[in-house]
Amino acid sequence: MVKPPPLTSKKELLLWTKRTLFSLGIKPRKKLSQAFVIEPQLIMEIMRQIQNYKPSIVLEIGAGLGTLTYHIATFCKKVIAVEIDRVLASFIKKLTRDLGNVEVVIANILDLDDSYFKNAIVGNIPYHITSDIVLRISKTECPLAIITLQKEFAERLIAKAGEHKYGKITIITDYLFEKKICSIYPPTAFYPAPAVYSAIMVMKRIRGYDSRAKILEKLLICTFTERNKLAYKVVNKCINIDVSGELYWLKKKRVDQLTLEEFLKILHTMLRMKNQKLQEI
Repeated sequence: MVKPPPLTSKKELLLWTKRTLFSLGIKPRKKLSQAFVIEPQLIMEIMRQIQNYKPSIVLEIGAGLGTLTYHIATFCKKVIAVEIDRVLASFIKKLTRDLGNVEVVIANILDLDDSYFKNAIVGNIPYHITSDIVLRISKTECPLAIITLQKEFAERLIAKAGEHKYGKITIITDYLFEKKICSIYPPTAFYPAPAVYSAIMVMKRIRGYDSRAKILEKLLICTFTERNKLAYKVVNKCINIDVSGELYWLKKKRVDQLTLEEFLKILHTMLRMKNQKLQEI
């Protein structure tokens, strides 16, 4: 029988983690951003957030040693644990076998079928593919994400217009989710300790990734290639329509100063003017 991960103290969880990794012959790999949670408070914070929203099925990204997997499986109807490392995946199966409600999937989260993303998502996101994973979540039906991110990236997601960290991913996720940072944790919350602080973020969906979101994303990709230039010139170039009349206020702002609401005004004007052109043909 595999001893479950203890949450009684950080010292005990660190010892359990080191012993388990040693027994499996695993050395954490930097290129996979492998860092294992050894702070019980972080695990319990995620558990509290899950219990607040009460999802019945949870998809866990990067399950690692199953530290989070095991404990959330004690109160969730089902946990789908995704882990790319076959040795770790095999260990999670042994660890959670007696619980009977954990499905272990050996895969890269970015390659998973969309059907998996209809469930709430939790996990400690691999830092080297954070942006890709957040965008992947955004474009699915995932109703809720409770994820641990690099603190700097989490701050990008909640940045305000005009701030240095404000960008495309801020705006598209603003359109799709309510977002909040719940807690910040130091590097010592993980083994081995990364060089950055981490943040637990909750993202609750407010709308799906519809046709409007697709056009908005294309507009953001184009305009933010020249984020420090006057929005008027960049928008004209990106949408190939003269907006000097209705969107005159763009002459007073840079691209990175435009809010979500202002981008939606541009989008509305662009679609209406294009429809008018089609009607004139």
